[in-house]
Amino acid sequence: DPPVLLMDEPFGAVDPVVRERLQSEFLRLQAAVHKTVLFVTHDIEEAVRLGDRMAVYGAGRIEQFDTPSTVLGAPATEYVADFVGAD
Repeated sequence: DPPVLLMDEPFGAVDPVVRERLQSEFLRLQAAVHKTVLFVTHDIEEAVRLGDRMAVYGAGRIEQFDTPSTVLGAPATEYVADFVGAD
């Protein structure tokens, strides 16, 4: 029973309908087991939907680590702003 699970792009190779179902099932299971999950994705919408905290990496370093709403609303760097599509 590991204290942390690593999921690296687990839903990246499925169609959008299946992806949404898998994301919903992931959220249901996460609520039931209360595990810490390090979820790697390049999909900002997926990160916002599934994460209670998110890290944005650029050039091998963490550019910002915060709640999705803070990352989207107050990007810490120009790189983060570009990544999340902020104006």
